[in-house]
Amino acid sequence: MSARPIAVIDASPTQSLLYRIRLEERGLEVVGIDSLAGAAALGTRAPAAVLVNLRTLAVDAGAAVAAVRAAAPDVALVLVGDGTGGSPPPGVHRVAGGDPDAVVAEVCRVAAEDRAPASAPAARPGPEEVFRRGRILVVDDSVTYREFLRLELEDAGCTVVVTGGAGDAFAALEAEAFDVIIVDLVMPGVSGTELCEAFDRFRRERDLLFDILVHTSQDRAELLISCLQGGADEFVGKSQPLEVLKVRILALLRRKFFIEDALLG
Repeated sequence: MSARPIAVIDASPTQSLLYRIRLEERGLEVVGIDSLAGAAALGTRAPAAVLVNLRTLAVDAGAAVAAVRAAAPDVALVLVGDGTGGSPPPGVHRVAGGDPDAVVAEVCRVAAEDRAPASAPAARPGPEEVFRRGRILVVDDSVTYREFLRLELEDAGCTVVVTGGAGDAFAALEAEAFDVIIVDLVMPGVSGTELCEAFDRFRRERDLLFDILVHTSQDRAELLISCLQGGADEFVGKSQPLEVLKVRILALLRRKFFIEDALLG
């Protein structure tokens, strides 16, 4: 796939998150934009393709194409919900239905065309290789649960450090580098949203590249939204099977290593 990001323009946080997760699981970096007005920023991001959800933006195809083309004239577009007839203009692709798998497949196809012909595609690392490279910090005040996670993730191949509170977690971040932080929201003395904001501020101030994954028994939709808005990159309820958590960690690690290898390569 292309090393350039995919831009998703979608007014629905839930739908945008769904596309982001599925695209990142394919190894693509994703930039989220919540309105057509935000398309003006595309000129500085140089995306490989732009996914525009006409359904949630409540705009027609012509307006969407015009807004994107004004900022990024040559970028390929994938329009979701464009059911009008006729042939689309060059560089514009349509997915009339709302099937996320069909949408993601089309975006991946378009992004693959953006790849330089002379570049040989790198072999996609398997889960075992990705996990062996991963360094995970677990922040949970339950001794039993954090040790359970440590054993499970170490068994998958990760290097894992566990802490029981925010203070110890920040000390660990000062001492060594991590790829993913798994945070329990039920922590003494601080709200889950505040904790996400603190970790996000920490990495931005120090120019660090790690992802924040919220893992909590309180998996309400409004909490998911507040945590993601506060800086978290992923949210998995503890009621979900452990394999779901591992797959989400795998997706975060793949994306991070993909970005690092592209920058360093």
